[in-house]
Amino acid sequence: GFVNGTRGIINGSAVAPKPKEICERLHQLSLPVLVKMAPVGENPHVDILLEIDLLGERLLFESRGWRTVDSLLAGPDGTGPGILFQELLEQHQALNIFPPALNTLRVITHIGQDGMVDVAACFLKIARTGHRIDNMHHGAIGAHVNLTSGHLERGFGGLGRARFTHHPDTGAAIEGFQVPFFAEAVELAKRAHPLLQSPSLIGWDVAVTDEGPKIIEANSYLALWTTQKGGQGLGNSRLGQHISAILKR
Repeated sequence: GFVNGTRGIINGSAVAPKPKEICERLHQLSLPVLVKMAPVGENPHVDILLEIDLLGERLLFESRGWRTVDSLLAGPDGTGPGILFQELLEQHQALNIFPPALNTLRVITHIGQDGMVDVAACFLKIARTGHRIDNMHHGAIGAHVNLTSGHLERGFGGLGRARFTHHPDTGAAIEGFQVPFFAEAVELAKRAHPLLQSPSLIGWDVAVTDEGPKIIEANSYLALWTTQKGGQGLGNSRLGQHISAILKR
């Protein structure tokens, strides 16, 4: 779900931006729940919602403790940027390169001139010690996935020029690792793309769980630099050909 000072939706239904109603609706969810709170222009603060105080209209977070809903919705203009609530997922037990965080696949899909959805590139984002999320701007490692075999290539740093055969914090192998449910994750992103009408290029963050892949979010900002920094230039790739065709229109 998502709520801010003017609107909201939780579990598929609209909710009024009032603390009492928000708490009542959140109380119907199965806790704990992952929460993202993003100051404008910044990366989101990630926390876990543990408990709801209906009488006090407060939420208990793992890291931030008790906070009133009013304080979370407030901003400089009286309307904060909003709070995103997501299912708290556990990654596939074999995906243990960095167990403390949910390490997601970035699957880049595009719709070609023939109207068919294709996967242009894919890499696994792997968090580092001290970070709950796998954001490349927070020092996470990226590792391209061979689209044919589903194996990881050598990792690369989001910051700097380091390359990694193994995770520098856990020692787990990166290069050669077989991503579980990789074919299913790719197919899920391909099926989802036509449901969004306007973007021809989408970067899907896909979690791999023991039950299979689950979409976390769709991104219009693809961080294309990551497809090049890891040693995969765009020039003759399927993605590069697609971008070239768009520019020639």
